[in-house]
Amino acid sequence: MRLPKAISIPKKPSKTLFELSALENIVDLLKAGLSLSQSLNLLGSYDDIFVGNIIKRMQKGENAKEVFGDFLPRNIRSYYEALISYLSFGDALELAINTFKKERSLKEQLIKDIISGIIVAIIALPLSIALAIASGVGPEQGLYTAIIAGFFISFFGGSRVQIGGPTAAFVVIIYGIVEQYGTDGLIVATILAGIILVIMGICRFGSLIKYIPYTITTGFTCGIAVTLFVGQLKDFFGLEIASVPSEFLNKVIAYVQNISTINLTSTIIGVVAIIIMLFWPKVTDKIPGSLIAIIITTAIVYFAKLPVNTIGSVYGELNSAFPTFHAPALSMKLVQEMISPAFTI
Repeated sequence: MRLPKAISIPKKPSKTLFELSALENIVDLLKAGLSLSQSLNLLGSYDDIFVGNIIKRMQKGENAKEVFGDFLPRNIRSYYEALISYLSFGDALELAINTFKKERSLKEQLIKDIISGIIVAIIALPLSIALAIASGVGPEQGLYTAIIAGFFISFFGGSRVQIGGPTAAFVVIIYGIVEQYGTDGLIVATILAGIILVIMGICRFGSLIKYIPYTITTGFTCGIAVTLFVGQLKDFFGLEIASVPSEFLNKVIAYVQNISTINLTSTIIGVVAIIIMLFWPKVTDKIPGSLIAIIITTAIVYFAKLPVNTIGSVYGELNSAFPTFHAPALSMKLVQEMISPAFTI
């Protein structure tokens, strides 16, 4: 007699999981039309220990339902005993096993979500500071945005696997808005962008994305990558520039004109961070390389007292208090000027 295709002989990852797999095989054989004795005899040829124990106990006159219940995990035995009173033996056993697997899956998923949340938070907070500085605002604004916006994205998101975090793609857009209109202009542009997104969602404009050529998407992404790369050269080389222009070419010209102010120590620290991020995935992929790079380079700079600019030396001590409420100075002129940036966002 052959086993049905749906049945696989389990390996032994653990005693509990192995026994559950064996019980699932018995349920599958019962559903395939075999009797309990036929199922046990068939599986006994593959596992003479577990199935043999069941057969020995049944030969002593013990009730089959009680014998199988003893092999279930304790947290679902009472559930199985309640099911067996009004369901068939096979159905009750199958439902009890599926319930245990579901609870186990939810517990494992919760643990994974907590660990993932901690890792994302550790990465997102320093990243939000870096992107805030690159966008032309203070590091506090980056922290506030990452925490508050990240919470609302996850809390009100439409998917249980949705994530939210700092996005480097907006640095170029935000930097131009902040430099020309200040933070009030950025707040107004963000509100208008939200209104536009709601209108687009109601009108189902999302389906129009399929008409945008792929080359435009990749070209836009590559352009942002180049712009961000150039924007980080000042801090990477430790150049002393009072005010960095927002335009791409003017920024490059400013770097060239101030190349004599390069800080070799800062450059070496930057190179070390890049090397760590490139080679750390070969060690393990459980911990992000960027996190390790931050920890190691920060420790080197701190304990060696190296002459490298830090967030504290440039911006002073970060304010640990909650931000105070601030309403932007609204005007019809500002709203009209922010319509175009809002569409860009």
